[in-house]
Amino acid sequence: MSRHLDRHPGMGLVLRMAAALRGLLRCVGVLLLACVWVPCVAGWNATVGTVAAIGFWSLGALLAAGGMSWSPRWTARTGAVAALLGVSGCVLPLLPAMRW
Repeated sequence: MSRHLDRHPGMGLVLRMAAALRGLLRCVGVLLLACVWVPCVAGWNATVGTVAAIGFWSLGALLAAGGMSWSPRWTARTGAVAALLGVSGCVLPLLPAMRW
């Protein structure tokens, strides 16, 4: 499609912005995958933690792909709730350490 978009004036900028956004989202994805790997290795040793992290990534991918084919709206809502629970699970343990 980029070949066709180049024929329209001003679309080159849109393509460059899309490429930059794609690179940014890939970097964020790598950081999020690392956020799963670090606690696994910290909880177990390096070998068991790495295998467990790969297992969690695989399970998440299977659930996301299966859920999107079964019910995309339900999967999107479940993903939003899971993200909120994950963020709250990371933030709530820090609250007692804060001095108000």
